[in-house]
Amino acid sequence: MSLILKRPVIVKHVVTEPFKQKTLADIDGTLDQIETNLAQIDFQGRQMVAELEKEDRHQATQMREELKRERVRQEQMRIELVAKKAQVESLQLETVFTSGSYDAPVQLEIGDTWSEKMSQIVIVVKDDTIIAMNVGT
Repeated sequence: MSLILKRPVIVKHVVTEPFKQKTLADIDGTLDQIETNLAQIDFQGRQMVAELEKEDRHQATQMREELKRERVRQEQMRIELVAKKAQVESLQLETVFTSGSYDAPVQLEIGDTWSEKMSQIVIVVKDDTIIAMNVGT
């Protein structure tokens, strides 16, 4: 009998100029997409609400609220990305930057050592190449 659980995997990047350029380009691309989304929310939202006003005022009010929530969500994402962009711009070359945390599946079987199987893994990447994998306890 076996069981599959998830364990944490931390990904760290060695900061290089190509890493910074790619990360900043990705952030800028996402910021551009958010700006496009906000413009669509405003333009298409006005049209949809105007059409709904003619048919059902209650539904128009609900649509306005939904559009408002989506606008707030998009603006929050933009704020977070601008902060992340500033953080990436300030990174010093050859330092280590924690870019994310993921859950990875691990298979457990009777007789396994819990601490070995469930310990956190750290993956270190430099210029898109894995240079180290460490199992912590």
